[in-house]
Amino acid sequence: MSIAATAARDLHTDLDATAIPGLTRAAGVGLLTVLLLLTLLFIVVAMRRLTAEYFERRRAVLIAQTRPSILQVLAGDGPDPESWARLSEVSAKVWRASEPGVVALLGKVRGGPREALVDLLNQRGTLARARRDLRSHSAIRRCRAVEMLGAAGDGGSVPVLLPLLADRQPEVRQVATRALGKIGDQAAAGPLLEAVAGPHPVPPREVSAAIVVLERAADAPVMLTASESSDSRVRSVAAEVLGLRGAMVAAEVLVHLLLHDESVEVRIRAARALGRLGVPMALKPLHASLTAPSPELRAVAARSLGQVGGRESVIALVGCMDDQAHRVCVNAAESLTALGDPGRQALRVIANGRSSRAAAYAVEALALDALGRRQLERVGI
Repeated sequence: MSIAATAARDLHTDLDATAIPGLTRAAGVGLLTVLLLLTLLFIVVAMRRLTAEYFERRRAVLIAQTRPSILQVLAGDGPDPESWARLSEVSAKVWRASEPGVVALLGKVRGGPREALVDLLNQRGTLARARRDLRSHSAIRRCRAVEMLGAAGDGGSVPVLLPLLADRQPEVRQVATRALGKIGDQAAAGPLLEAVAGPHPVPPREVSAAIVVLERAADAPVMLTASESSDSRVRSVAAEVLGLRGAMVAAEVLVHLLLHDESVEVRIRAARALGRLGVPMALKPLHASLTAPSPELRAVAARSLGQVGGRESVIALVGCMDDQAHRVCVNAAESLTALGDPGRQALRVIANGRSSRAAAYAVEALALDALGRRQLERVGI
């Protein structure tokens, strides 16, 4: 007889024998049921914990069988033949226990050891199984498969990863975007750009981060999309990427977007990109943007002028110190300090003789600039 059944029998006998005052038979049965349920719950929890501990210990034993061979594979520029042979021949049970650790190492090693791990995953069928899991009904399995293929840098998986940019689950779309960036194949640039405007869009920030790390040849489709796409989201991402990639040949395209694009967001991204490029041809378009209706565009243009430089920008930035938008004034003051002595002299004039609002921004910028220069002097720069 089980412990739970014995306890129930003893409790039932005790209830009948003692006849607790005020405790009806129905209440006693209810109390007995509660105690039985609590006992069963305790037994289930204990068994689950013991089972989990057993399997964890068993898994540790299995992993220990492959750990020395894996370390030997990672120790040199190429895999040790004996270690490679041992890892290739371990049983399916041992490999299933060791596989997550091998996959986790992909993001921590480079060169020959990493290539050896990828070859091992290929040989053991891990990557092939991950490609099959891309069609799984489970979003979790699809995400895990995408992450594995991205970590492995498996260029052959790009064609099967691209459809996942339109997956019905947003988590899968974002993981696929990051995986394509890790793989770095330039063929993914166009589909990634289109993904920001599809029926199931990917966040522009994710797309920009992925395209930036693609092969350099990916700049060509980015520029083409920037100038010809009918979707403002695509144009804005393209402009952002061109600035992040430092694509100097795209300066004319960015100037055109800044001056003529109908989308304020695209114009903001183009202004930011031109600041990163630092090309002189951006000065006049940025000066014109200082009077744009959008305070966000004015603020970005003011910051970009500090990055591009040029004495002719001093007068334009001084005119922004009375702007009604706080961020425009702050950026204009910071850019004046970045323009060197002419900009600092203009800020001193503002601090001594202009309105109290503009003077406050000027004083703050001069103080921060002086503090920054003192810190650089301490470290000998």
